[in-house]
Amino acid sequence: MEKTTGLTNDLKVMLGLRAARGVTDIFLGTFLIAHFLNISGNNVVPISLYNVAWAAAIGTMFVLMGNFIKGKNKLVSLRIAAGMNLIYLLAIIFLREKIIDYIVFCGAWYGVSIATYAFPFNVMISEKVNKKTMTKFIGYSAAIGSLISILMPLLFGIFITVGSYEKTALVLLFFTTLEFTISFFMKSKPSSVETFKLKNFLKTLKKDYLVKQAYLIEYFRGMTMAAGALNVMIVLYVVYIFKTNLNLGIFTSVFAGFTILLNILFGHHVKRCHFPRILTASMVFITVASVFFVINPANYSLIFYNFCFATAVQILNTIVDVNLFNISNHAHIKKSNRIEYFAAREIFLNLGRVTSFTLLFIFALWANFELIKYLLLFLTFVIVLIAYLSIRLNKEISDEDENPLQS
Repeated sequence: MEKTTGLTNDLKVMLGLRAARGVTDIFLGTFLIAHFLNISGNNVVPISLYNVAWAAAIGTMFVLMGNFIKGKNKLVSLRIAAGMNLIYLLAIIFLREKIIDYIVFCGAWYGVSIATYAFPFNVMISEKVNKKTMTKFIGYSAAIGSLISILMPLLFGIFITVGSYEKTALVLLFFTTLEFTISFFMKSKPSSVETFKLKNFLKTLKKDYLVKQAYLIEYFRGMTMAAGALNVMIVLYVVYIFKTNLNLGIFTSVFAGFTILLNILFGHHVKRCHFPRILTASMVFITVASVFFVINPANYSLIFYNFCFATAVQILNTIVDVNLFNISNHAHIKKSNRIEYFAAREIFLNLGRVTSFTLLFIFALWANFELIKYLLLFLTFVIVLIAYLSIRLNKEISDEDENPLQS
């Protein structure tokens, strides 16, 4: 272990890969959604279909890729993901506004790209990070993501305003190349010689309270704060109320500044015993913000909601990540079953995403844009439920740590 951060060189390289990937994901997530909204004339229906397609593709790929990730070098999958993003950016450059005609295919393509990146990356975190450094690694990872979220949205907003989406996509080709290159500085090996047995693993969940609770939280997280419909709705409202991509970039960057500060403090100072108080505070802040916005959906109420989402909700998200990875290292999750553990997790996570984007699709068909705020209120209360379940789960994890022989 290195004295300065407690992270090995391999883990630092993984953080570098996380950074390169994060730059591209901000564009392909936040700003591409805004682009789809603009070229579709503020029509939320195609955006809903796009997100249903990528969420369904992720969940499907995690099942199909199980044997490949378990028995092969996981770095191959990471390089495939970078190549797929490269092709996607080229499609944006050459198709221009016609890309809206292929929106479902684009969603599915992006979903496969996410799966081929996230699946091996999550497994490598579980394999390479122990419980003593997990909070620090997740905190630093979130801080890096937040730093990127400060700089890149502002730069993207400027590039798109003075240039175009196509020119911005051209610049991002550098980062996909960097992502591909970084993977050659990492080390990995097959996780197990055993075959992928997801069905057998799911049967064991009937007796495993910790894993069942973790997956229930993942389902709700997929509905809300893990690239679910709530994230997209916040982008839609910022574009709808503040109009321009530059404003979207400014607000995204400013609120990301609060997130990075909190995540640095989290990585340095927060211990598991602090989680319940942090989770309780998160529940209070996001509830007040959502009710305030629904009562008066104006620019200042949206700013307050974004502030709470960038602070309270993101810290909650970080705590959920810590619990998820810590459970993957418990004695009752055999090393040979880590692939199944994360594959099943993605199924529940993406079922939640599909659920929330289907709700958004229904609202887009039958309600006007202003009424979508009530779906935002509902999804915010789901976040409160996540915080409550996480408090209970954290206690169980602590108890098991004190009694490691129990399962």
